[in-house]
Amino acid sequence: MKSTLVFIGISLAAASQASLFNTTVFTTSDGLGGSPSLNPVFVTNGNTYTANFSGPNITGGSALDIVWWHTFDTTQASNNSPVSAPYTQVTQTLSGLVRQVVGTGPATFTAVLTENILNNSGGAMGSNRGEFNFNQQVGTQWVPFSYSVTTVFSSPMTAGVSQKDDLLVNTGQGVEVQITSISQNYTPVPEPATMAVLGLGAAALIRRRRK
Repeated sequence: MKSTLVFIGISLAAASQASLFNTTVFTTSDGLGGSPSLNPVFVTNGNTYTANFSGPNITGGSALDIVWWHTFDTTQASNNSPVSAPYTQVTQTLSGLVRQVVGTGPATFTAVLTENILNNSGGAMGSNRGEFNFNQQVGTQWVPFSYSVTTVFSSPMTAGVSQKDDLLVNTGQGVEVQITSISQNYTPVPEPATMAVLGLGAAALIRRRRK
């Protein structure tokens, strides 16, 4: 059974593909008229598109709103992004760090992740919103956190637009928060080769169980 599972994992990895992404809008706001610089670096890795940040800390009583729009087109290819099967959903993950620099806590903040998926004609293909509340004791060393929201498409898409609006409000006293990245992990429709591998794996498991 162990060898069968290893075979499935290797085959799926070899069959995985990616697509081309392009950022069209990226803005930040602190709600007070400022636009903090996060120095975004956009990276494509397979079916995942990530914005990595090295921006300022969000101090207690402050907020940061990030608006990020990007296009995707599974029929296009580049060195880091070969042609892919259509996408069926996307999981957005916001990651960051939190620490208590003054006082005893607890550290508290709220993160709200919103995503809308549109086709190239502007039609709605999916949306989701998640609200997450952090409330725990942390020390003076940075503690990592991450929150995810999955948006399922109404039908498979070869191309479209992702619109994200993520808000983090630091309600803690003496607390600092950093947003280190936002990633978009797209799920493609399984290809025939992948489905065949899954079928072979399932058949092998059934035969082993019968024995």
